[in-house]
Amino acid sequence: VLTLPSSLLDLTMSEYDTFARFYDLEYLKFTDDLDFYHNMAQRAGSPILELACGSGRVLLPLARAGHTITGIDISPPMLEIAREKVAAEEAAVQQRITLIQGDMRRFRLKPRFCLAYYAINSFMHLSTPADQARSLKCVHKHLAEGGLLIVDIFNPELALFDSSGRMFYERSMSDVKTGTTITKMVSTSVD
Repeated sequence: VLTLPSSLLDLTMSEYDTFARFYDLEYLKFTDDLDFYHNMAQRAGSPILELACGSGRVLLPLARAGHTITGIDISPPMLEIAREKVAAEEAAVQQRITLIQGDMRRFRLKPRFCLAYYAINSFMHLSTPADQARSLKCVHKHLAEGGLLIVDIFNPELALFDSSGRMFYERSMSDVKTGTTITKMVSTSVD
């Protein structure tokens, strides 16, 4: 696990620093996209770069399948969860994974990657066109010739959003580590 010096990065507190402990409750069982990433990894080869790797939901299955993968994330708590999961893996899987605390808008890594991806709407955390362009340019510099970039984002149907700011109950989840019931409430707004 590597942490880049802060002089190279403009690290800011991530919204996931406070949400990190709940992330897997929300997304760990979401596996609909894993076959897609496995297929793309088979096609492109290693090494692979995951931007905003979070707790390792996509990164770990790819490493288990034999791919060498680097995950970068700005959130130390998210990376700590990923590190705990990596530490529980067999040594061969651990050796294929590098985790880096860094900003996906500006980073410098030596390897050139055959595949890079922003999974499950991670690109949307770059909320300005300038930040999106910075990240894409940075990733481009790190892709090998002929490398593949995947940007997974949803196409919102704005008419479906209630942008009144009202809060709605979405669901309750049980945290198996603590036995606590977590209630998820949602309020949306359209920018």
